[in-house]
Formats: sequence, C-alpha cells, structure tokens
Amino acid sequence: MPISDIYGLDQAVDNILFDQEILKRHAMIGKATRKAIKNSPLELYLQNGYSNTVSVIKVPNGLNDQELLRKMRQDYQVMITGSFDRLAGKVLRIGHMGENARTSKVAYSLYALQKVLEESGLKFKTSLQEDFLQALK
Repeated sequence: MPISDIYGLDQAVDNILFDQEILKRHAMIGKATRKAIKNSPLELYLQNGYSNTVSVIKVPNGLNDQELLRKMRQDYQVMITGSFDRLAGKVLRIGHMGENARTSKVAYSLYALQKVLEESGLKFKTSLQEDFLQALK
C-alpha cells in the first residue's frame, strides 16, 4: 500500500473523529440529491442500494458526457466526473462526501448541471437546486 494511502486514511479517520455528524450529513445530502434527481427528467443509474457518498446519473440520450463535464468546469467551475470501463460515457457522478457533503456545494453543483443540460436541450419542469434544498427541510 502506498504511503499516500496511509496518510489519506489517517486524515479520513481524523475527520470522522472531529466531525461526529459527518456520516449523518452524508446520508442527508445523498438522500436529498437523489430526491431532486428523481423529480427531474434525469434517471439514477441504480434503482436501489444507493451510496450516501456519490449519486450516479445516466447521461441523457444524445448527449456527450465529456462535453457536459467540460462545460461544467469551464462555465461554472464545478467538477463532477464520468466513469470508466463499461460505464464510460454512460453516467455522470456527483460526489457528496467529506467536504463536498455541504449543502451549498451540492446545491451549486446541481444548479450548474441543470444549466448545462438545459443548454444542451434537456427540459426541466422544476429546479434541481430548489428540489434539493426543499428535500433537506
């Protein structure tokens, strides 16, 4: 195991010990993110067995994942990711773990994702960001 992995694990354990609410926050943010996505034209990759640290969304038909990711980075300074191997080009992953499990960060990521998707022609009836924030109440 590389020494950097050991340092990373040590820091992760310190974070959990320092922030006793971290796992609860991961669950709350993950659930709200999934609820917002389900209330949109987007589709979650999994139908159950979700992780509270990442939400995986199917790339809408006809859209290019790399172009969506580039626009999010370039236009909104938001970095989410695609996948690799058999899921390459098929899904987008929004991380909500550790410092990314903050309401403001996930809300802005969902705002940026919706804007980029709307620019690509996808129609939304409601706001991902507002649905996410409402789900947290």
